[in-house]
Amino acid sequence: MTLVLSWIAEDSRKPSSTYIMTDSRISWDIKMEEGKSEKIESNWDYGRKIFAFKNYPDIIGYCGDVLFPTQVISKAVDILDSGQFYKKGYDFEDRVEVIKSFIKKQLDDYPDLVKQGFTILIAGRKIDNHVFRRFILSWQRDSWKEKYVDEDTDAIFDSSIILGSGREYFKKFYNNKYYDSELHNFSRGAATSFSDALTQDNLEERCGGAPQIVAVYNGGMPKIIGTVFKSKRYLLGSEINTPINLDSFQWRDESFQRIKGDKLELIEDAQVQPPLQ
Repeated sequence: MTLVLSWIAEDSRKPSSTYIMTDSRISWDIKMEEGKSEKIESNWDYGRKIFAFKNYPDIIGYCGDVLFPTQVISKAVDILDSGQFYKKGYDFEDRVEVIKSFIKKQLDDYPDLVKQGFTILIAGRKIDNHVFRRFILSWQRDSWKEKYVDEDTDAIFDSSIILGSGREYFKKFYNNKYYDSELHNFSRGAATSFSDALTQDNLEERCGGAPQIVAVYNGGMPKIIGTVFKSKRYLLGSEINTPINLDSFQWRDESFQRIKGDKLELIEDAQVQPPLQ
């Protein structure tokens, strides 16, 4: 289940950021009464699928099984953020090794009866600014696969990585509507097409809910980004309609424009984006 999209953005001269974007749906196949073959699919559209370190320029998303990844990723972020497990000067590849080892050790002690396949995507910035990398760790049927990835071999736009059960649906949707548009190969096109795809009636049934976005920029630590979806605010897949300090988060609308969290208006000096033609 899930749709995961990642890309690396560039300004006029160099790479400037990397993003992970996901949907929010969690699905279950629930068996009917004993002796009956029918199953009922049940969905919940508020599941968390992205994570961000506070003290290191790394972000994580996942697809596939939900229980193990959410447990192990949240623990890894909290524990490793303490700084006690990274040596001074650890670069992205060094941090990936620690995260990877932590995840693998946790799965060793996980009950075989409930093990299900999953894929974890780690993205981050190297010590040298303007250099971003991504690493994919997957487990299926007692076998681990891992690799650093610059982009999919059949990337629909520069630096794109697409994972999850909605992968083929999104590729087809993007190619039909966005590939030949003025948004192609821009961050706005990636994010807009993703949000747009989640509103379609023929959306892959295991994908849904509001988009979630997390980013690493050239400077500072990762940012979890609030989204506007169908005119409502969301953070990490949950609708936000209670009084909080909305300005403590960066907010983006369905066109990936920077907006104010309280009034859902463009921030000052924000560039107005024309509608898709």
